[in-house]
Amino acid sequence: MRECLNMRTDTKKQIPKVFHPYISRIKDVRPDEHCGFRAAAVGLGFEQDYFGYIRNQLLEELTGPNKEMWEYILDREVPGDYDQQVPRINFTGVGMAPREHWMEMPQAALLLANRFVVIVHILDIQGCSTVFPLYDPKYARDPHQFVSLLFVNRGHFIHVRLEGDYPMPPPNLTWSRRARQEALHWTENYTERIAWYDMLMKPNIDPTLLVID
Repeated sequence: MRECLNMRTDTKKQIPKVFHPYISRIKDVRPDEHCGFRAAAVGLGFEQDYFGYIRNQLLEELTGPNKEMWEYILDREVPGDYDQQVPRINFTGVGMAPREHWMEMPQAALLLANRFVVIVHILDIQGCSTVFPLYDPKYARDPHQFVSLLFVNRGHFIHVRLEGDYPMPPPNLTWSRRARQEALHWTENYTERIAWYDMLMKPNIDPTLLVID
């Protein structure tokens, strides 16, 4: 999925209903083809105009000391993808970004989670997933920080804040395939919430009738 078109429909209708009781904020950002990076900035507690900082941090994650790891991960998923992602993120121009510099998922979520040691939810009415950092959670801050990025209108990202013990989307498949063994411990604290999400997403289940202890 890629960004970034202006919003033309009711945002909440594009958020899976299982999350509706847990939404405390929906923050739209400027639709200028940097919107994925703007939404990520908001999710991390910055103003949306820090999108350039987010781009720089993700580029450093991609090309710095972890370069070999990312080459392996991205190219094993899609051959040649590493060389596609570097110029995609590396944009310092003024004004609207060309299409080849738009955010792409789940690659950006993987970089974001690892760089900032956060848990990233990729929300989409077509399907949601969760991306954790790629290393041992014992090095993470407590409590864990979450960033939820909602993909809407087939081309725009916004930030959604979820609060409480909401049902958690399952681990992203790329993360599950490529995370180090010790990184798999990230899911241990969220097993029930992930199972709850899976149950709610089954056909003919009314999420308003189900609660988690």
